[in-house]
Amino acid sequence: MAKCIYCGTEYNLSESDIIPDALTNARILNRNVCKTEHNNKFSDLFEYKVISELAFLTNSLDIKSSKSSSYPKYEAIYKIAGLDYSTKLSSETELFRGRKLRSTDGKHLMGLLNDIENIAKDPNRVEQIDINKLEIEKKIQINTSIFFSEEMFRTISKIAYEWYCLKNDIDDKYNDFTDIIDFITLGVGQPVSVIEDIDIIGCFKQNTLLASHCIIGYLSQNKNIYVLVNLFGVALYKVEVCKFNPQLCKNNCMLQEFTINSERKEIIYEEPASLFHDVQNSFVPGGKINGATVMIPIDLSDASLQQKIFLCTVYQLMESGCVVETREPTKNSIGIIINNIDYLMNQGLIHKKALKRFAKEYIMDSIEPIVLNPEGTKNKNAFMFFIVYLIGKYLENINDIEQINQLIEEHLGKQNKEYTVNDDISVKLKERILEDGDYNAVLSQGATLIMNWE
Repeated sequence: MAKCIYCGTEYNLSESDIIPDALTNARILNRNVCKTEHNNKFSDLFEYKVISELAFLTNSLDIKSSKSSSYPKYEAIYKIAGLDYSTKLSSETELFRGRKLRSTDGKHLMGLLNDIENIAKDPNRVEQIDINKLEIEKKIQINTSIFFSEEMFRTISKIAYEWYCLKNDIDDKYNDFTDIIDFITLGVGQPVSVIEDIDIIGCFKQNTLLASHCIIGYLSQNKNIYVLVNLFGVALYKVEVCKFNPQLCKNNCMLQEFTINSERKEIIYEEPASLFHDVQNSFVPGGKINGATVMIPIDLSDASLQQKIFLCTVYQLMESGCVVETREPTKNSIGIIINNIDYLMNQGLIHKKALKRFAKEYIMDSIEPIVLNPEGTKNKNAFMFFIVYLIGKYLENINDIEQINQLIEEHLGKQNKEYTVNDDISVKLKERILEDGDYNAVLSQGATLIMNWE
């Protein structure tokens, strides 16, 4: 009979989201966690704070909890007509759809003209502004300390432990895992560190998709079990799951990636030696260049080969003995996290949920016809408007995301389905849309096609 992997009880077992479902579009469950003591309580003890502090990130990536009907709210400051307005919202479209904003100095109130005139009572005290001619600046306070907090470390340890147990069919509590169980449940000990090694971080960046979660488990040369958790590609954590190789666990060389569009990629080996043997036997000599033998894949259609090589590389780097890691925030580690967030926020990645959300919030729910602001449309929004425009202009129906990606590639060039959207590109995209005198109708048509997409 299955029992809780934290306490060994066989009663009231539940489905635990290994990665909190508010942090991913690709849910993965461990069904051997008791509901009250070691599922629900984890949310209050440490997961809630992590989820709240990362709301700006999950909102931007179009991720929300399956238990919520709306995207997470986060605090931001908007500079409008020279004044700062602080607010908490889940969508930027809420700014000018009936919401009243008070300036941070408390002296100004902004909202719909009629509402503000009724409040002011004196029309001479009200200034009318056209938001379509303003450049609006948005500022978000990023609390980088959350990535080094006990709440984050316990959340990451929970992810590592529950995932490792799932992949090894562990359905009971075992003394082999006492140390990590004590840290997750009680906060005792410290099995987590943050990787700040440029080579390893670069390896993950080159071999994983934008904004994905990637988890790697491996048996070290010293027979320790480690799990690496790469969170959104922003921060990379190393967790010691066990100080020795548990005899009850056979799978000790694994990789699984959870992409932003809900896809999963996975490879599993019993030990690193089996992985290396498999990779070595996947190539044959293909000739010589300047006296050096060139190896080519035996099966060019093997999509998993890149992942296997990636896992080999990570294992070799981690076992090199010179990995830079920390448990406290350092100038280097914070710089890496901030750069990764900045990179993430300036990329365009197309997936179904993002398109539907954008089409609904920015076009379908708009009372007035859409008027693009040539001066101040957010870069990422400019990219999304352009995609909706292309769909409305060139597609009669939508069959899958690949069809949309092909359309984008025809007009923007292929960039591995990730697009860096800077100020120059944003201006060019807006200009291309505005050249079409009928762009508003085209946007509406594109949004309708997206919302009808099954």
